[in-house]
Amino acid sequence: MKSQKNKIAAILLFCVMIAAVGRASQVAYVNFRDTVVEQQQQHLLTIAKSISNNMRLYMEGKSTSLKILASTPRVVSFMADPASAHYREDIGEILRSVREEQKLKEILLIDTDRNIRLEQKEGREASVVLQSLQVQHDIERVLESGEAVVGRVYRNQDGEFLVDLLQPVLEEGRLVGAFIAVISAGDMYEEIVRPVRAGEQGYAMVKDQEGTIIMHPVEEQVGYDVIDTRREVYPELDYIALEQLIERQLGGEEGTAVYESYWWTAEELEKITKLSAFTPFRLAEDNFWVVAVVMSYSEIQLPIMKYLAVVILMALLLVAVLSWTMYMAVRMKKNQEDKEAYALEMQYLKKINESSEELRRKDKELQHSNKLRTIGTLTSGISHEFNNLLTPIMGHSEIILHHMDKTSPFYEGIRDIHDSSVKAKELISQILVFSHNENAPVEEKSFNLNALARETIRFFKPILPSSISVVEDIEEGEALMTGNDTEIRQVLMNLFTNAFYAMKENGGTLTVEVRKEAQETDGQKAGEPGHARILVADTGCGMDEDTLSQMFDPFFTSKPVGEGTGLGLSMVHGIVEKYEGRIHVASEPGKGTSFEILLPLGGTERVQEEAEGQDGCLGSESVLLVDDNRLITKVLGKGLAHWGYKVKSFNESVEAFQHFHGNREQYDILVLDQSMPHLTGLNFARKARQIQPDIRIILITSYKDKTVDRAVKDRTVDRILIKPFLTKELGRCIRQLMDAT
Repeated sequence: MKSQKNKIAAILLFCVMIAAVGRASQVAYVNFRDTVVEQQQQHLLTIAKSISNNMRLYMEGKSTSLKILASTPRVVSFMADPASAHYREDIGEILRSVREEQKLKEILLIDTDRNIRLEQKEGREASVVLQSLQVQHDIERVLESGEAVVGRVYRNQDGEFLVDLLQPVLEEGRLVGAFIAVISAGDMYEEIVRPVRAGEQGYAMVKDQEGTIIMHPVEEQVGYDVIDTRREVYPELDYIALEQLIERQLGGEEGTAVYESYWWTAEELEKITKLSAFTPFRLAEDNFWVVAVVMSYSEIQLPIMKYLAVVILMALLLVAVLSWTMYMAVRMKKNQEDKEAYALEMQYLKKINESSEELRRKDKELQHSNKLRTIGTLTSGISHEFNNLLTPIMGHSEIILHHMDKTSPFYEGIRDIHDSSVKAKELISQILVFSHNENAPVEEKSFNLNALARETIRFFKPILPSSISVVEDIEEGEALMTGNDTEIRQVLMNLFTNAFYAMKENGGTLTVEVRKEAQETDGQKAGEPGHARILVADTGCGMDEDTLSQMFDPFFTSKPVGEGTGLGLSMVHGIVEKYEGRIHVASEPGKGTSFEILLPLGGTERVQEEAEGQDGCLGSESVLLVDDNRLITKVLGKGLAHWGYKVKSFNESVEAFQHFHGNREQYDILVLDQSMPHLTGLNFARKARQIQPDIRIILITSYKDKTVDRAVKDRTVDRILIKPFLTKELGRCIRQLMDAT
């Protein structure tokens, strides 16, 4: 009877053990599958964002070239005088060079009567661009507004999708003409989109905001309405899931989806499960494309099924081990007095322990291997993401430093963290400026020109060959000036680079001098200090008179093809003029070149900021803080509370506006992030102005563009702060706004 009960108990225990192992295996499989799908979707979204960012840079590069071209004095003179033909040949050659370098389909220069003054295009046929209704509409917009226009995508007579960039030509504020640059969507696809792969069969595609496919690996799909045309061609297919996805995409959303559709690149269409990630690419405020990256769910199903097989195998092994353990336990109980049985039992237990350790080790190796396979590669071009990360680092370290005793053993470490985050901010700003990014934040502050010159020389020296020596003559002490130190560093780097090319073949000496002195005016001393003299001289090949006369012209270069853009000295000249400085060049062929620059000094802004201290940050006003990044709202909320402000934070912009609408009398100032889903910072500000016109508004953003700049001019917002920034800077900005009311 007792033996029968023991058997029943053993069977029940065995069943419970199998159920527990089976349930644990199921949970492990489901968690792994969901993790793999989520990571793959995020990887696809990263790819889609990268494509969108590269397309933005692609368009901005061409817009920048048009902008520079439209401001060239020769072009302005040519367009201002309809009877003039003096620069026609030179400008025509420049247009040809720009079209070839920027890979434009066509570039035209028209006057205000819509007459073509100059054109450059593929082939010799007459241009038919102006026959397009879309182009005519875009021309009306640029002639009426006098501002640059990015047109909507349209299809020409050959069935090719095109998009136009229009840049006005102004003479002292008067519109005298416009450039029209025609960009082929097909060329953009070949250069940016086609090389992108997502798995074995995956691909990237682009559609406009109306749902028309403008870029697709299957040429026949280009021009299709993503739903209507396909329904006409394949009326028997199921489009329900695809329609739901397209509705989200055409609404301007960014996101991911798992849905049922068809593999349009296959010869025979079969219903499959797909993974998709999509993001909008905004050409203008009311004009966007949808960038989507798609891959088959089956490509990630294989590793999932392999993992399931491993889980089942491990479960069986575990059941076998536990069963063996139970068997050995029974034997131990039955043979307690048998020494040989006891020794054998110990041997078996040792083997079981070794097997368990081996299984755990294999399981860790398997998990690690699967994690490595599912981690996607990050792509470049999203600098504001780094700024979002730096903001909480700078803010928290700033708050800790304010509360921590300077004698604390941790104080130096926290200060190093804070200083490193500030240097990282400056490094990101430098990268944006050196890449000619017009959205790069330009922060003006007081800095030591002598220290900046020494730092730039240290940075440049390692790239020089041993045949080029550097003579450094920089005054000790400080030479304070107010401005953007990155711009001055770019001036020095461009001059050093020119000197390097001049001495590249035969070597020589690069001389750099920086010293304070009075400014020379008409051969006389001005008699007042406050100017810095920068001398950059080389013993290279030098320049003749013709080269000297054109050296500051945009796109002019004497370097071999592929080694120069012709924008370096043009940018130097522009920056020096911006600071109301002077530049003098002396050069002689075979003897070398010297650049002498005079820049005004003055560090009043830094002195004033230091004098203000903490008093300029303190306040007691009520602040509504809105940012979709919880880390940023957390650190800014703590920082403002430290300075005495009462802060209410939101991470959902729609929810925040509803709260403000019902409680607007409670708040003195709004602090809004620009890049938020559903309701951007500027749209929030416009709605807030309608219900409370006198509310103070600060917009925080990772970069500035024309829309953001325009918002300050038209009083949509009162101030703009570029991320990352210290909570002290935000507190000071609030204090200044409230004191000005």
